[in-house]
Amino acid sequence: MSDEQQNKHTQEEEIDLLELALKVWAERRWILKCCGYAVIVGLVIAFSIPKEYTTSVMIAPEASDNKGGGLSSLASLAGINLNTSSGSDAIYPDLYPDIVSSTPFVTGLFDVPVRDMDGEINTTLYDYMDEYQRMPWWSYIISAPFKALSWTISLFKESEEEVDKLDPFQLTKEQTDIVKALSDHIGVSVDKKTGVTTISVTMQDPRISACLTDTVVNRLQSYIIDYRTNKARKDFHFQEKLFERKKKEYEQAQENYAKFADANKNIILQSYRAEQVRLENEMNLAYQVYTSVAQQLQMAEAKVQELTPVYTIVADMNASAVGMQYADRALVVSTMDLDMLKQYALELDIDGILTTSDAPVNIVASISEEFGLPAMSSNVASICTNKYLQRKLFRENQILTPSFYLCNQSTELSSFCDFPYVVKPVDSSASRGVQLVNGMEELRKAFENAMLYSRHHQVLIEDFIVGREFSVETFTQNNETSIVAITEKMVIGEKQGYFVEDTHIEPARISEQEYKLIADTVLNAIKLIGLDNCPSHTEVKLNDTGAYIIEIACRLGGDYITSDLVPLSTGVDMLGNLINCSLGMPIDIVHKYHKCSAIQFLNTLNYERCVNFVKSSYSLAVVRYDIKPYSDAVIMSSLDRLGYIILQTDTMGKMEEILRMIK
Repeated sequence: MSDEQQNKHTQEEEIDLLELALKVWAERRWILKCCGYAVIVGLVIAFSIPKEYTTSVMIAPEASDNKGGGLSSLASLAGINLNTSSGSDAIYPDLYPDIVSSTPFVTGLFDVPVRDMDGEINTTLYDYMDEYQRMPWWSYIISAPFKALSWTISLFKESEEEVDKLDPFQLTKEQTDIVKALSDHIGVSVDKKTGVTTISVTMQDPRISACLTDTVVNRLQSYIIDYRTNKARKDFHFQEKLFERKKKEYEQAQENYAKFADANKNIILQSYRAEQVRLENEMNLAYQVYTSVAQQLQMAEAKVQELTPVYTIVADMNASAVGMQYADRALVVSTMDLDMLKQYALELDIDGILTTSDAPVNIVASISEEFGLPAMSSNVASICTNKYLQRKLFRENQILTPSFYLCNQSTELSSFCDFPYVVKPVDSSASRGVQLVNGMEELRKAFENAMLYSRHHQVLIEDFIVGREFSVETFTQNNETSIVAITEKMVIGEKQGYFVEDTHIEPARISEQEYKLIADTVLNAIKLIGLDNCPSHTEVKLNDTGAYIIEIACRLGGDYITSDLVPLSTGVDMLGNLINCSLGMPIDIVHKYHKCSAIQFLNTLNYERCVNFVKSSYSLAVVRYDIKPYSDAVIMSSLDRLGYIILQTDTMGKMEEILRMIK
């Protein structure tokens, strides 16, 4: 191509920008109209689409002692997950999106309560997604013909039966639509390099979005924990069955060897010796397998304990209560507020509930019954928290108990004449309002005082039983009651009319016959009341007539008996067993050792001796003590005592020597 032709061709391909600008300017009105229309349409669409809010939560992966070493680290940098976790029961983060989007998981969210920011909506998540979701106006126009068509068709179809209970395997069309909509609103993503999981929920209300995100996170964590703990329990049960089988095989091999050896003691034939060696080898092999399986069983049991989580929730109306600082979640609410505690129990999906004091026992029983948790029944709780109902039940069933009279008004006191009597509130503890009276004037004053400590404004007047006092600590699980300890009790203040516990000694200094009498009486009383899945603390008086049941409480014993004395003398963890019992887990009440323990309380008479003792060389026996400033006030209840000293010795003789020094 010549230069002239090339220049001509270049000129033909050049765009005249000026000419183009002139053409655009000529059509400016049309272009501006189009832009204006586009802006208007965009604004209409933007304001018609409901606002949505997204809440995101990041979950860090659980640290593990994986064996991948440097190779795993290098692979993670490249975004490759080798899945080198040592835990074969782990659910890898890669599976989290599938778990959350699965139908059973999503349908499990249907009943989650939701409330919007304005408080106008208070319903379940299912109803919120079904009734309260806003859509653009054109969606209603587009869907109107289809809805009309569906309505018309429904006129000629048989009406479907309403399903009261949700079935994840057979969802209705409406339920399926809700499942799909929720799956679209809940997102789960996993970072391949770090393993960090991000859970996000998008909703039309910020409060609902945040609450649902928290629920999804908790449900996912619960799913993972349940998987691990259930697998560990299945492995444990398998090892348990294997252990029993191998134990029987070893015992059988041992028996076969023993029988053969006894039957052929004086025979020296080589054939007999060969058979004896064979049987011995079988026994040794069976023993080795048996011991190996026993070790595996212990490891499986330890793994169950390790993987089983305990999330602690403490309720107390005092925000500064001691237990609050140790709780995973602290609830500032009265332990007597049944409605509020039931609401919390539902929201938090608790697995167990317990108390160590008398007052909330009925609350614990009521919540346990409603939610199907392991604990005593409401009927049992009402009997154990009312001394009158106990007395009445024992008398009707020929169980020794003091004669008693229930009084509601002081006008009923004129008929009492066979003094002495013991006056006490029907529903109190810690010896509050309890008094021994020897005359009518004392009776009237004691009655008025007892009324002050009774929540139901009822007073029990009973005959005074002379005898030695004991307390019996038991656990009942699956209708089997076991006595853990019997504690000897000494009181002060009887001359002044008060019963204040001064000394507890464990084990009680009683004969085998006395132990059996107390144990049989207590076990019969517990069976009669119907205690189950709870501890109990029984107070007993023993004399020549027999063992009298003073009262039974369906809780752990106070006065440091179960918190300190029982563990010190037996090695049994009473508080730990209470937790296990409330969760439906096996308890362990086997005595680990046999020692002596005691608690000596301080009063106006022994105060100086106790203080000097703590400073002496004998203080090696002191486990713990608490000494208050001296006061000469009359000790009328357990709350008036001046402190305590908790002791532990190897022998009862040593304990008695110490108590003689400080009592």
